[in-house]
Amino acid sequence: MRYFKVLLLMMCFFSLSLNLAFANGETKFSIGASNEMVDVTKLYVVNGVGAYEHCKALKGYPGEERFQVYFQGDTYPNYITYEDLRGINLDEVIEWELDGKTVRHLRRDIYRMFSDSSQLHSRRPGYTGQFSQEWNSKTFGHVYDEWFEGMAFSQDAQTLINHYFEYKNPNTLNVRDRFPDIKIINK
Repeated sequence: MRYFKVLLLMMCFFSLSLNLAFANGETKFSIGASNEMVDVTKLYVVNGVGAYEHCKALKGYPGEERFQVYFQGDTYPNYITYEDLRGINLDEVIEWELDGKTVRHLRRDIYRMFSDSSQLHSRRPGYTGQFSQEWNSKTFGHVYDEWFEGMAFSQDAQTLINHYFEYKNPNTLNVRDRFPDIKIINK
């Protein structure tokens, strides 16, 4: 529950602060992947390589050694993704206890279970029983923490790209600019 609340709070904070930050001339903001502040003036773009050659890669942010952000778009992002660089083996067999018995699953299957239980938890926020966020954290420890950090990278990627585009092209985030063929008629 604590992790879920922190993630929701982070998402709300970042979405509210995005437009206010540059209006006040502030060029620094935070992301969940690092305790360091991100300076938007230090962000830059290079061409993606390999599986991401169709994208551009964002560079210059703290945490870059743990996850790489990719995007498409020149004046606003129309596609954003990230690559987890932590070297986590999804085929690793994890042993854990369920109802007093030792159970084995691949890390990827446990991660899928965490995703599914997060969706269930969003419908029952007060639930603290089996497969709740609290139970997952207590039962799986660092495996759950690693998964949760990976999920936070998704929000960080969005935040980084939004700040980068807002700084580089401050007028392009206007919805009217995204659809140049549409005529807006005031009555």
